[in-house]
Amino acid sequence: MLARAQQTPACAAPTGRSVQRCESTIRFTFQNVRSLIHHTTDGSNAKQDELFAHMHTYKINIALLAETWRLGSEDLKAGLQGEFLMQHRGLSTQTCDRGQIGVAIVLDTDVQHVFEQADSWKKAYGNRILAARLRTKDAKGKPLRLFVVVGYAPTLQHTQEEREEFQQSFDDCMTEIGKDEIPVIGLDANAQLVTTANGTAGRLGEGGRKGGVLGRWGLKKRTSYGQDFLDICSSHLLCTPLTWFQHKNYQTWKTAGKWQKCNLVSGMASVASDMGWL
Repeated sequence: MLARAQQTPACAAPTGRSVQRCESTIRFTFQNVRSLIHHTTDGSNAKQDELFAHMHTYKINIALLAETWRLGSEDLKAGLQGEFLMQHRGLSTQTCDRGQIGVAIVLDTDVQHVFEQADSWKKAYGNRILAARLRTKDAKGKPLRLFVVVGYAPTLQHTQEEREEFQQSFDDCMTEIGKDEIPVIGLDANAQLVTTANGTAGRLGEGGRKGGVLGRWGLKKRTSYGQDFLDICSSHLLCTPLTWFQHKNYQTWKTAGKWQKCNLVSGMASVASDMGWL
C-alpha cells in the first residue's frame, strides 16, 4: 500500500480499498494476474471469467491488474453481458512465447459513468503504467476527484536502464496528479522495502515535515531495488500502509525454494496523516 501525507476528505477509507460516495461505495482490488490471454484453441479465458465472478461476488467496482501479458492498447467491453470496461496497456509486439508486462484498469457498470464524468481521461506512461481519472461526489455531496494508477515495475533481472526508465515514467505520472485529486495506486513494485522498528524510515513531507514511508510489519530484508523504490515513495510523499498493520503472512511469491515478499499494492493515497498513521 502507498498513501500520501496530506489532508484527507472525510469519506476516504484508511485501507485504500474503498472510497465513500453519496449513493454507494467504490471498491477497489489489485492483482498480479500473470496472464489474461485467451486460450488459443477455443478462445476461452478462465482466469478472466474468474476475475469477473470475483468482482460480482464481492461487489468490486474497479480492478487494477498487472502482468496481463496481452498485446496492444485498447478499451474493450468484457463480461457475459459486456458489463465491464477494460482499459489496457501492453507491448505492441510479442517478445517471448509466454507474454510480458501488460496493465489494465477494469471498471464495472456502476462506475463507468464516473469515468465518463472525467471526460474518459486516461493516459499511459511507457508500457508499464496506466492512469485514469474519476469524478464523483463524497458522502457530503462535495466533488471527489480520483486519480487511479496501475503499474508493474521491472524486476532485478531487468537492466538498470529499464529500471530508471520506469522510475521516470512513475515520476511523470505522479506529477500529473492535481492538487484536488486523491491518488489510488495499484502497483507491483517488485521490491522488498524492509520494515522499521518505529515506523519512520525514510523522509516524507515538505517544509521540514516528516513522517514514515514504512511501518514495522513485514519482512526484515531490503533488496537493492527496494531502496530505489523507497526513495521514490519519499520524493512523492507516499508511504506503504500494508507495512503499518500486522498480517498473518508477508510472503507473496516463491523463488529458488524460498518465499519472498514484494510490495504489491499502492493503495489509497491521502489518508496516512489524517488516520494518525504518521
